[in-house]
Amino acid sequence: MDELIKNLWLLLTLAIPGMTTYGAFRLLLILNGSQRIDKAVFEKIDASALVTTCLIIALAVFQQAIAIAIEAGISFVCTRCRNKHEEYYTLFCERFKMAARGKLGQDATRILGNFFLSLNVTIGQCMVLAYLIWYEKPNNRIPELVILVFIAMGLASAVFRLRNAIGVVGMVEQKDSTVLSREPRAV
Repeated sequence: MDELIKNLWLLLTLAIPGMTTYGAFRLLLILNGSQRIDKAVFEKIDASALVTTCLIIALAVFQQAIAIAIEAGISFVCTRCRNKHEEYYTLFCERFKMAARGKLGQDATRILGNFFLSLNVTIGQCMVLAYLIWYEKPNNRIPELVILVFIAMGLASAVFRLRNAIGVVGMVEQKDSTVLSREPRAV
């Protein structure tokens, strides 16, 4: 059962951001139309569930690659500033070690995963905004404003979930230090 849950979580962490990005992209093109892509192309894509699924997975993998690059950059900075911001260092650099040692329970894992899920969704909305600005170049700014609202909501969610994730790793660390301080000393 654990393997099924792990695979399901992996699928969800890829599928949800990909579906959100593709959904926002299509919604804006339905509302505003595309000046660059012929409507017949979208009709062909929509006619095939396989092609649509492949596009969503491709978007999701691309978003995940960007998220991993961002996370690597944050980890690099956290390593350099470890003494000033221990909680960020723990979240970005130590969480896999904590998980491997069995320190993170199911709820803690879910809370950490939700932060990274929010980050991936926000990255996808930024990708849609970049597409609109650099490729479509719409005459009106309404599509860009809609995506900016989506990005603001995604950032607010990511910040809220970041605070929760930091709190979780802080509690796990505090629990570890409490256990260590209670261990009997050798006489």
